[in-house]
Order: sequence, then structure tokens, then C-alpha cells
Amino acid sequence: MVKNLRLCLILLFVLTYTSNAQNKVLKIWNGLAPGTENRKNEETIKNNRVWNVYQPDITVFLPPKSNESHTAMLVFPGGAYTHVTIEKEGSKVAEWLNKNGIAAFVLKYRLD
Repeated sequence: MVKNLRLCLILLFVLTYTSNAQNKVLKIWNGLAPGTENRKNEETIKNNRVWNVYQPDITVFLPPKSNESHTAMLVFPGGAYTHVTIEKEGSKVAEWLNKNGIAAFVLKYRLD
């Protein structure tokens, strides 16, 4: 319940804060995300996939003002147990949504 409330508040902040931003990356946590205090940053990008996500974030994709529909979607890219397919199932989807006037927020999330 608390996680859902926190995510809703973050999205509300993102929607109001980024009214003129394009592809802005926003940190979800101030400082380190819970559970990473004693963990090394081993995040790598290989073949347009993110492995060992260290700190989650949200990338904002806004459509051009001339095409905006005042609609937004939160995109959770897929992948597997070890990585997030951030380009094919994240930014490419967001770009398609933008072409159709829809704002997109792509979440890069941890898997562990």
C-alpha cells in the first residue's frame, strides 16, 4: 500500500514538474534506494538491455505540444530475471506513444 502511494505521488510530481521537459531522467529515491546501501554498482548496458539495475529511475518522454492529447502512460519494460529490455520495450514504446500524442514515463526498475 505504501509503495503504491509513493509511486502515485512520484507520478503526480513528475506530471507537474516536467511540463516542458523532454526525455528527462528522474531519480526515484533521494540518495540510495533501500537495499543498495551495501551493494556495489554493477549496472551495465549490453545489447540495449540493462543488467544489474542499481538505482531505479523514470525517464520522461513528452510529445510535441502540437500533438499532445493530455494522456499519459507508465511503461514497465519487460525482460527476464536478470535484465530489463529498456530500449525495445521501453524507449521505443515511449517514442511510438509520443507520435500518437501520448506522454510516456519509462520505469527502469530493479529485479532483486
